[in-house]
Amino acid sequence: MFHIEGVTPEAKNADLNGLERVGVGRKDLITARESLSTGREPDLIALGCPHLSEAELKEIASLLKGGKRKDIDVWFCTSKATRERCPREVEVLERFGKVVCDTCMVVAPIEDHYSCTATNSAKACNYLPTLCSQKVVCASVG
Repeated sequence: MFHIEGVTPEAKNADLNGLERVGVGRKDLITARESLSTGREPDLIALGCPHLSEAELKEIASLLKGGKRKDIDVWFCTSKATRERCPREVEVLERFGKVVCDTCMVVAPIEDHYSCTATNSAKACNYLPTLCSQKVVCASVG
């Protein structure tokens, strides 16, 4: 288990004395992202591993609103409950791709249709090469 001061809700109640502190800077994040990337030309963009939260759906919809669809398949993975709470955002997202509910890209049979997946999920970047025979591009949403 780990706590992030100012982020993890339990951190304010935890006794952090004597625990190892690990600093993670921007350079560390860039190095980690680069080490996870094994591909260059994605034919699928898949976001939501773990599932996109309501806040993430709203952020992504805000970034896409007014934008133009590119010639690449896009999956937005979320829960059915989150999808139902965000109808306006889902409408925006569906102009760009599929809003997929209650499943994850790492258990979907994507290898039948795609060879390289771009995602913002380090978890997916770890699992996609072995579970779905994918090359991956690890990148941020914004």
